[in-house]
Amino acid sequence: MLQRRLCLLVVAIITLIGAPAQAANHTMTVDSVRLIRQGDKVQMMMELNFDRKQVGSDDVLLVAPFLASPEKAKVLPSVGVYGRNTYYYYVREGWVRLQETGAIRLRAKEAPLPYRYVQTVDYEDWMQQSIITINVSLNHACEGEIEQRLDTVLALHPIIIVTPDSVETIRGSIAKTAHVDFIVNRTEIRPDYHDNARELAGIAHTIDSMKAQPETKITGIGLKGYASPEGPYWNNIRLAKGRTEALRDHIIEHHGISPSVISADYEPEDWQGLRRDVAASDLPHKNDILRIIDTEEEPDARLARIKRRFPADYAVILAKIMPYLRHTDYHIDFETLAHKTKQGHADTLWALPEGELLPETPFHERTFHPDWALKTNLIGDAVLAFNFEVEVPFGKDREWSLMAEDWFPWYVWHHNSRAYEIWAVGLELRKWWGKCPGRRPALSGNFAGLYLASGKYDWEWSSTGDQGEFISTGVTYGYSWPLSKHWNLEASASIGAVWGPRRHYNGEFQDTHLIWKYNSHIFYAGPTKIKLSLVWLLESPFRKKGGRL
Repeated sequence: MLQRRLCLLVVAIITLIGAPAQAANHTMTVDSVRLIRQGDKVQMMMELNFDRKQVGSDDVLLVAPFLASPEKAKVLPSVGVYGRNTYYYYVREGWVRLQETGAIRLRAKEAPLPYRYVQTVDYEDWMQQSIITINVSLNHACEGEIEQRLDTVLALHPIIIVTPDSVETIRGSIAKTAHVDFIVNRTEIRPDYHDNARELAGIAHTIDSMKAQPETKITGIGLKGYASPEGPYWNNIRLAKGRTEALRDHIIEHHGISPSVISADYEPEDWQGLRRDVAASDLPHKNDILRIIDTEEEPDARLARIKRRFPADYAVILAKIMPYLRHTDYHIDFETLAHKTKQGHADTLWALPEGELLPETPFHERTFHPDWALKTNLIGDAVLAFNFEVEVPFGKDREWSLMAEDWFPWYVWHHNSRAYEIWAVGLELRKWWGKCPGRRPALSGNFAGLYLASGKYDWEWSSTGDQGEFISTGVTYGYSWPLSKHWNLEASASIGAVWGPRRHYNGEFQDTHLIWKYNSHIFYAGPTKIKLSLVWLLESPFRKKGGRL
């Protein structure tokens, strides 16, 4: 009787293992999950399928697999399916952090379906008792808030034990880093400040994914906060401690974690991180700065010496390195339950079979940071009024830009009796905004501008024409759509005023002489410009790989 029951149990488990593992939602399915071992390598394969229509322009659909055992955990590269705006934001601004974890990035509109995920890791003995966990979440980032519209957890056991007689507690830990940013000299968390929405969403996803597993319990969360070395050391002690406690309070309030589970520590200044980033930079006086960092001087004295001796290098450090030294490292300790068999009896239903390993899923494309753009108004080009524009974004979140334009159609024909000549230059200051602050692709979304232009003209037809100069000023509204990594399409319209002197003439003596008839002034108020511009985004030649100048 016992043998018959065991056989029925084996058949039932094999049936479950043979069926596709699917997330219980209509947005994402995870099918055909397999593990293959070849010598000292283990390969995980699965097929991902999702509904493109349910991934909005500002959405991110994340699939995060990892292996967990009694002693260890192995995080595998995650897959992110991005909507249009979110994808191009990361293409142009934010891949550098995702590259550190080997994240695979797909644009929802272009991803091949089903998408085949293949990753290989080194085999270790603990993997024979590991659990495959696949977290699926759909995040919508807008106006500083993260709306987690879906959170599904799939737990698969590569090794199934047939004859359990007790339950064993498996303990593990996952370590990560959060770059929660703070307003200068403040300790309260602002979810709408810089990239905090995304960073807090990452913490929430990790914690909530663990809580969603019924047999898994979070036993401890350890936080260690760091401040950057800028500013007085005594004040950085206050900031590092206060900011770590602020994140601790945020986790308690938003995730229902008991205060007794969380421990908080801090380090006033991350000098180790400063040394690492300076060593990886292309600063002209890098080696001299590293020697100062390695001295035994007080922290404030070291920083003052760098600032005094190398002011230009220090300005780059302050702008490009210091912001990333304000971070919090955290680890989550957990316990999960696993079945333990009778002594000497265990049947493996899904082991790690030997087989040929497949090529891994590729990832890691170079980070692209657009620093300026070349543009042309296609409507002007269509009427042979050739033109070009140069635009440079600036500001903390690229929310401002300065655009300069030049128009230069200069044609004379039909024995000088006809002329189409315009030369105009202008400047426009623009303010950019969008639905999702801090996550807008560079030079895209809504903008409003204030422009000033000046030029001269000569229009002649059948030996009768007008010449003059003009000044124009007004306001602009427009919108720019990201088309690809390097291209945008921009539409805009302006209203304002145009005024200047005007001279009416006739061409005489076979148009070899212009005879002035009368002078006047022009003044016009109303629509002044309409544009449909093709935008080519470019990176500064002085910017180095990894995003730093």
